[in-house]
Order: sequence, then structure tokens, then C-alpha cells
Amino acid sequence: MKIQNQFLVNFSVFLLLACFSSCRHNHPAGAGKVKMREGTITIPTYLTEAPEINPIFYTPANYQGAQRRVYPYPNIDKLTDEKADKTYTGLFLENEFIRLCVLPEIGGRLYIAQDKTNGYNFIYHNQVIKPA
Repeated sequence: MKIQNQFLVNFSVFLLLACFSSCRHNHPAGAGKVKMREGTITIPTYLTEAPEINPIFYTPANYQGAQRRVYPYPNIDKLTDEKADKTYTGLFLENEFIRLCVLPEIGGRLYIAQDKTNGYNFIYHNQVIKPA
């Protein structure tokens, strides 16, 4: 539920950003329309090892009083050195000035935020995904 709420908040903010960007300038009628589409994007992704089969109720951590409570979820804690291309579903939102891509499969995170006028990514664009 928390992931869905965070996704909706992120997506709403970027939708408003896209609308604001298109309304700020004087355009002829029909210019600057916001388009939304669903598509796929292939990204190199590091693979994880199999999850721990025994439930972990509590594991003390050695920093800042952190507590690693993961039950009832499987503990997937180890990455491998192997990476493979993985296809993700992306929600693309764009107008003539900016292009945004949100990836629901990795928690609704913003993956691409690009200024289309000069190709500048104004939010860091990871070229590879390392699950954490």
C-alpha cells in the first residue's frame, strides 16, 4: 500500500510539473499538449541470489540503532556480479519540453526526467539497476 501511495504522489507531482511547463510559455492553439503512454524499456539489471528460505524476524544492525525486521517478506540481501538485460514497463509522460518515465516495477520511481530542448537529464539517470 505504501508503494502505491508513493507512486501516486510522485506521478501526480510530475504530471503537475509537465502541465506547468507547457502552460508557462505562449503557444499557438494545440501546441504543448501533455501525452501519456505505457511502454517498455530494457535496462541492464544486476541479478540477486535466491532469498533466504528461513524467515528472519529480527537482525540487529551495527549502525544508528537500525533494526532489520523483514518478516513476512523474504530476505533478498545479496547481489551477484552478473547483470542481464531486463525489460520493465514504463509510464511515459511528456510534452514538447520535458520527458518523464516512471517505473512501477521498481517501486514507482522516477527513472528519466529529461529536458527535451537540450537533452539534459535534470534528475540523475542510472544506466544500470542494482536492486537494494
